[in-house]
Amino acid sequence: MTAPKSRSGRPSEARKLPRADRLLAAADRAGLVARIGHGAVMEAIRSELDRTRKEVLGGAACPPAEEIERGLVQRLEAASKGSLRTVVNATGVVVHTNLGRAPLSEAAIEAMGRAARGYTNLEYDLARGERGDRYGHAEGPLCRLTGAEGAVVVNNNASAVMLALAALMEARPSEATGAPRAGTFTKRSQGTLDEASGARDDVPVPFPAPQRLQGSGTGTNQGSGTGTNPPEVIVSRGQLV
Repeated sequence: MTAPKSRSGRPSEARKLPRADRLLAAADRAGLVARIGHGAVMEAIRSELDRTRKEVLGGAACPPAEEIERGLVQRLEAASKGSLRTVVNATGVVVHTNLGRAPLSEAAIEAMGRAARGYTNLEYDLARGERGDRYGHAEGPLCRLTGAEGAVVVNNNASAVMLALAALMEARPSEATGAPRAGTFTKRSQGTLDEASGARDDVPVPFPAPQRLQGSGTGTNQGSGTGTNPPEVIVSRGQLV
């Protein structure tokens, strides 16, 4: 006695699927194994075979092996390029946070390339032969450019605001009692607070004294949405709440 066939011979149709090693060889010929790794390619192959097998068992005809190979290679090619794409900024905002802010100059790109091709004295004092200060490389030129007493580079505006508050708005003694004041208020536009917060809560920030950022105007990402009472972003001792 033979076992009954299910779904009009669908299991036999599924046996037409190519072997995983054939698909692996196709990906290898396309240079994808060397580019993204054997493990990532095999994971994509298993996913491709599972998806196609499910379609075949559901009643679809098994595609030719060459078609499955082409589809796999195309999907791996797309995945290997990453998700960043070059776009045209037609918003009218030159320094646009969502579009990577401002493009770098050719001189800056060349300097980054020279530094990234090898080792540098990022945090090493060549004259003293010992560990140095990584912030000093930019501090001197920035101080000369701006006339500031000191300077430090950070990679986002929110960090710059936090450092500015830490440096400039320490709790000052009360003129009447001499005791430290409870805190200092800083007004910022609510749109700026929305952009800076990024829906991240409880970001630890070391501060010498409590500070309070009071939003002004309407917000897009926080609060009740009425725009009448914009929420406060409170910078307390040790954290941004």
